[in-house]
Amino acid sequence: MKTTSLDSLILALVLALNRISFGLFLLGAGLMKWQTGITHFYRKDFLGLKPDWLPEAVAKPYGYALPSLEIIVGGLITLGLFTRTATTLAGLLVASFTIACISKAGTLRATFAEPFHHNYILITLALLLIVIGPGRLSVDGVRCTKRRIKQV
Repeated sequence: MKTTSLDSLILALVLALNRISFGLFLLGAGLMKWQTGITHFYRKDFLGLKPDWLPEAVAKPYGYALPSLEIIVGGLITLGLFTRTATTLAGLLVASFTIACISKAGTLRATFAEPFHHNYILITLALLLIVIGPGRLSVDGVRCTKRRIKQV
């Protein structure tokens, strides 16, 4: 099956929309934590979800760094800069949230009205971006195109 330039453009647009929405989601989550205060987030929200088996020596630095990590990783993904690395880190962050929710609640369902938690969608979106990459409508895509042109 041959791909046309229109197919390529549609794929680039779809990847950009998915990458940007994922990045903005993480960026917004980190900014909300900063606005309420990192200490407030750590004491109220983070410790409420911290699994009992997670040592405080690991939990505390992670909990305090989490808002900044979300902002940095979300910004990089939104721009499409170092996308595979940033998306791998984002996938690990979301996986850690998922593990924490499951270990605390015994399940990962947001409410009875929802079929499953949104973290499952975020993890699969991260996998998609890791495997396929950011697409040509990204900083990485532009950098790769410039490198290819210089080599030719």
